[in-house]
Amino acid sequence: MLVVDATVVLAACSAEDGFAHLTDPDLVAPPLMWSEARAVLHELARRGDLTATAARRLRRAVDRAPVAEHGHPALGEASWDIADRMGLVRTYAAEYVALARLLGCRLVTLDADIARRARRLAVVVGPTDL
Repeated sequence: MLVVDATVVLAACSAEDGFAHLTDPDLVAPPLMWSEARAVLHELARRGDLTATAARRLRRAVDRAPVAEHGHPALGEASWDIADRMGLVRTYAAEYVALARLLGCRLVTLDADIARRARRLAVVVGPTDL
C-alpha cells in the first residue's frame, strides 16, 4: 500500500503512462486529496496556466484515478501533532504523512518541502524511488 498526495495524482493524471510508474496496486489517499487536486486545477485555470477544458479533463481524470479514499479514526489527532512537529501552519500536508504513519506504509510525493520536513517522521519517497 502507498499513500499518494495530490502532487503525485495530478502528475499521473497528466502523464501519458498515468499511474504505471506506481508499482503498488493499492494506492490510497486521505479524503482531502480530491478537494486539494480540484483546487489546484481550478486555480491553474483561473490564472490561465491551463485552459478550462484541460482543467475539467484533468479533474475528471482525478475523479477516476485508481486511488482509494482512506481515512483513519486517529487521522485528525495524528495530523495535528505531525503539523506541529513539521513546523506547518496548516494540517493539510500533515494528513498525508499521518496516514502513511498510521497505515505503516510509504508516502509518495513530488513536494520537495514536504519530503524534507517529513523525512524523520515517515518513509517519504518520490515516484522515481519506487
